[in-house]
Amino acid sequence: RSGAVMLTGDATAARMDPAGNARLYYCLGTLGVCRGEFAFEVLVQAPSDVFTAGNFFAVGVACKRYRGPSGPACAAYVLRSDGAVLSQSDSTVGVKFLDRALPATCRVAVHVDLHRWQMSFYIDSKPVGVGFRFTPISDPEPLFPVVLFGRAGGSAVLVPPQADLPDGVSPTRLRHQHHHT
Repeated sequence: RSGAVMLTGDATAARMDPAGNARLYYCLGTLGVCRGEFAFEVLVQAPSDVFTAGNFFAVGVACKRYRGPSGPACAAYVLRSDGAVLSQSDSTVGVKFLDRALPATCRVAVHVDLHRWQMSFYIDSKPVGVGFRFTPISDPEPLFPVVLFGRAGGSAVLVPPQADLPDGVSPTRLRHQHHHT
């Protein structure tokens, strides 16, 4: 699903975003997971002005109802290019996670471990830590890979993970997908 169109609340119809409304470009994966572990890695190529006001990229997971910050609030756990993590789809202010911004071109890997109820990030194959710890629940909602861009001009490619993932974790077998904004 892409954020270039707006879906009705029941997801039965699509229309172009009304003129004048801010629009977030996003791509939501089609494979959701609610048990066990999964990992994926994205090669992000953002415009060189990615660090100007209103421009950013983010990588993480979200619930299937995700429609960007202008949509209804739902779970969305992402690492933003300024080094902050955000945990709600309508969040604009994040919690500082990294002491530096991400490069405009980089590989971001995400490892979701629902045995330990945590989510870790890797930048250019290097572990940067646990970004989220979840409260264990008996019937979790599936989480889907998501990539977001604050403006048009960036691209993200799902690539085979090269990150040094924990022992025993096999990367999610996803079809290679390419998304341009």
